[in-house]
Amino acid sequence: PSRPFTPYNVFFQLERERILQEHGEGYAANPPKTKDDNLSVRPPSYRNLILSKNWYIAGSKKEGRLFDKTKRRAHGVVTFVELSKQISENWAAVDEQVKEYCTLMSHEDTKRYRIEMDVFIDKYGYDSVKRTYKKRRNNVEFEVKSCVSEKSVKRTDQL
Repeated sequence: PSRPFTPYNVFFQLERERILQEHGEGYAANPPKTKDDNLSVRPPSYRNLILSKNWYIAGSKKEGRLFDKTKRRAHGVVTFVELSKQISENWAAVDEQVKEYCTLMSHEDTKRYRIEMDVFIDKYGYDSVKRTYKKRRNNVEFEVKSCVSEKSVKRTDQL
């Protein structure tokens, strides 16, 4: 299962959509089939955004967007670096109401993650999710327990 979004990740998704929709891109240009109807819960500054029903869920296949990398095209509004800088500055200055909302949505995603992990563990066993890390001086060794068979994967990284 995909790990849950943190409150900052939720804020990043909101701000990204706000910025894109101000320029006529994002969901405004290609609306999703199922829209988020919880406008009353959102902070006032985000109530006018068009969002997918599961926009806050990490790894969800959001309708209205292309996820095939070969068919994906850039929106051309802002580069990822500029977007990241702008959103991180906005996060530092955001009001408490927006932070509470992002935390609430993050908790909803965490609930989803825990349910999916319980199902995964019931199906494949607890050993399928465990990892043990052994650090050495110039490399890192990962022992990964697979749900199909046990195997050891070694990877050398410069520290």
